[in-house]
Amino acid sequence: MSRLETATAGALPKRPSNLVEVVAQFLSTLVGRGSYLALQVVLARVLGPEGFGLYAIGWTVAGLTGTLTPVGMPQAVLRYCIGGRASILSRPTIIVLIVGLAGAAGLTIGSGQIAAHIFGEPASSPIIRAFAPSVPLLGLTAVLTGSLRSSGRMLASALIGATSGLAYLVITVLMFEIHPTAVAAANAYNMSLGLILVPCIALLWQAHATEWQTPTTRQLMHFGIVTMLIHSTSVLNLWADRVVIGVVADPRTLATYQVASQFAMIMVVLRSAVTTVFEARVPKHHPSASPPDVTTEFFAATRLLLHISVPGLVVLACTSAFWVHLLFGPAYAAAALPLLVLVAGQIVATFVGPTVNALHMTGDERIVMLLMVGTALLNIAGCFILLPPLGVTGAALATGIANFTVSVACLYRLVRTGRLRFSLRWLFDIALATMICVAASLFITRFLTNGLLTGDLSADVVRPPRAVLILQTFGIVSAIYLLYAACVCATCLVEDELVHLTKSQLRRRFRRLVSS
Repeated sequence: MSRLETATAGALPKRPSNLVEVVAQFLSTLVGRGSYLALQVVLARVLGPEGFGLYAIGWTVAGLTGTLTPVGMPQAVLRYCIGGRASILSRPTIIVLIVGLAGAAGLTIGSGQIAAHIFGEPASSPIIRAFAPSVPLLGLTAVLTGSLRSSGRMLASALIGATSGLAYLVITVLMFEIHPTAVAAANAYNMSLGLILVPCIALLWQAHATEWQTPTTRQLMHFGIVTMLIHSTSVLNLWADRVVIGVVADPRTLATYQVASQFAMIMVVLRSAVTTVFEARVPKHHPSASPPDVTTEFFAATRLLLHISVPGLVVLACTSAFWVHLLFGPAYAAAALPLLVLVAGQIVATFVGPTVNALHMTGDERIVMLLMVGTALLNIAGCFILLPPLGVTGAALATGIANFTVSVACLYRLVRTGRLRFSLRWLFDIALATMICVAASLFITRFLTNGLLTGDLSADVVRPPRAVLILQTFGIVSAIYLLYAACVCATCLVEDELVHLTKSQLRRRFRRLVSS
């Protein structure tokens, strides 16, 4: 039986453990994202809906520019295994620096026109201008952390990622003690990125060179430009809803959606914890060879991603109104419904797996580029169509449809080209556990807490202290994770590293209890 046949039959071949690398990435992204979510709470409460909406415009413009200026070089250093001391002044680093400085200059010069003619908010011009230095700094950070992963220093890359979000939060809070404005928040972001570059350079200086291919400048730019288009359209697909809302609505509406999107981005960050390791470990495509088989790595990444994210996101969807009100206040209560829609869309898309990353890293980047461009256009069109009748919830629905569409399209391409032998059998136990968790979460949050965690409050219901509600919520999260784990362990019939580890630990503890 061949390797592919073995994979489809239900017993993946042995592979080196990637749990340590994924856990490191997961913890770092959890700390980084938690810090950034705390930052959003600070910004929303201090700046108010109007000021927070203007900040969101500057952040969006700088973020979209920052997706273009790295020119795909962070992925190129992984594709060609460029790492070590030589990567500090390598061609990818120099390219990112030059293009990033050009992008920063463009934002500085054109901030007034962007603010007035695209968003209709001249007051956002100084904020866009303040974010301009972040464009080259973000590009340099991305390419140098990519070189760290290429050098085998996954843990160091993960720690730097966590430090970045924490530094941004701390610096912003300190600057707000002096002058709490959106411009000060943008300057804090620039400072945090500059600080992160120091440990990146120091660690790369000590690492050994890992370059196994020496691409020509033409090869490097071809891969980079195609990757840039893929990545930029991917980010545009994530931010298209905010761009459309910023164009057709007022800053207060954009601020409401910004709250929902920040909660929903938890899923994107959790996904990156797994896909970052997946991109580094997936078999790479050689021009003279046939496309590699990614079945083993693909299903390992998909199942691990579902394990760490689905139970928590199910509870988040069921308690969206509670968290929005608790963290951001009643002024942003309208963000609860679009948050639920965004989280539901992310859960559904996650079941398809890291299809975009798999297709991109195995030599089919042109197809990925075309699919991502088409999906971004679909998302923008969907936002314009659904926003008027459904409000910001329509924009959330359009984003979910677009994300699912591109995932399914890439999955079809992977299967058709022989890169992946997909089977629903690999996900049956997780799908069953997810449905059980949804039912349990709805029952607990609706009935056992008198609707206090779902926003369904009656006038005669006595609200307990916030601390009690928070403890109840974390108790529900723990219970749902335990329920999910029990369902998966009881029904899993395929190879799963985390399930195998859990079962072996339980058997060991049971034997100790029996022997004692």
